[in-house]
Amino acid sequence: MYATVIYVNKVGEMKKLVEEGKVKYIGLSEASASTIRRAHAVHPITAVQLEWSLWSRDAEKDIIPTCRYVLPDSVLSIMNA
Repeated sequence: MYATVIYVNKVGEMKKLVEEGKVKYIGLSEASASTIRRAHAVHPITAVQLEWSLWSRDAEKDIIPTCRYVLPDSVLSIMNA
């Protein structure tokens, strides 16, 4: 929970950079489904990067469905381990 709050606070700071024109898009790496939802509530998330392999299938339960629902027009970058 504490890590999610820190992540969302950073998204809030990044939002200021977007508003100033210094950053165009915001993406997250290795974020949980709840973090993606909370961060997207602060500012639209454009990309999510995560690990997905035969040994790491956890993303199929929560993260990928969340991205399809919350971020339908965003990019999902998948790293194979």
